[in-house]
Amino acid sequence: MKSLLPLTAMLLVAACSAPEAPQAGSGTTASPSAPAPESAPTAAEAGLPTELTPATLCAFSLADTKNVHVFDGVLTAAQPSAAALEAARALGVKSVLNQRKPAEMEKVDFDERAVAEGLGMTYTHMPWNGPDELTDELLDQTRAYLREAPRPILYHCASANRVGAGWAAWRALDGGVDIDTAIAEGKAVGMRTEAYEPKVRDYVARRAASGG
Repeated sequence: MKSLLPLTAMLLVAACSAPEAPQAGSGTTASPSAPAPESAPTAAEAGLPTELTPATLCAFSLADTKNVHVFDGVLTAAQPSAAALEAARALGVKSVLNQRKPAEMEKVDFDERAVAEGLGMTYTHMPWNGPDELTDELLDQTRAYLREAPRPILYHCASANRVGAGWAAWRALDGGVDIDTAIAEGKAVGMRTEAYEPKVRDYVARRAASGG
C-alpha cells in the first residue's frame, strides 16, 4: 500500500471538484480514531466563502505563494510573501501559524509578524524542523491550534513539508479519516521528509489508543 500513497495524494488533490469528502484509500485498514475534542465552529458553520470550504483538499492560488492548498477554512502553504498575507487578509484570513525556525525567518525580506498583525490577523510562531523536533508536544499543540484558532487559518512553513506532518496528525485524530488517507493528504499538502511519516503514524496510533 505504501507505494500507492504518492498517487493517492495526487488523486486527493485532483478530486477538488467532487462533492464528496475524502474517502479512505482502497484496500486500506482504517486505524481507530479518537473522538474529536471540542473545537471552534467548522468553516461551513462559520459561514466562510465556498472557495475556502471545499469538500476535498484542493490546490489554491494565493498571490505568489507556492504549494497552497485549502480544506475547511485552513490554507496550507510554503512561505508567504507580504503580498500573499495581504491577499489572505482580503479572503478573510484571521489566523496565521508559522512553523519556521527563527534563523530561517531572518532570511525573509519582511517582518512577517508585523505585517500579519498590522493587517489585523493573529500571528502564532510555533517553530520546529527535522524529525527530532517532531515531538508529541509539538503535534499536540499543532492539532489544538487547528481545532481552536479562528478560521480562516493560514498554516505555513518554508515549503509545506513540515505543515504536511502536522496536517496528517490533525486529520487522522481530529478529522476522522484513516491514517493512510491522512498520510496521503499530508504528502499532497507538501510532506516529503521520509522520517516524518513513521513518527506521525506512531503518534496517531498512541493518541488514538489513549483517547487523545
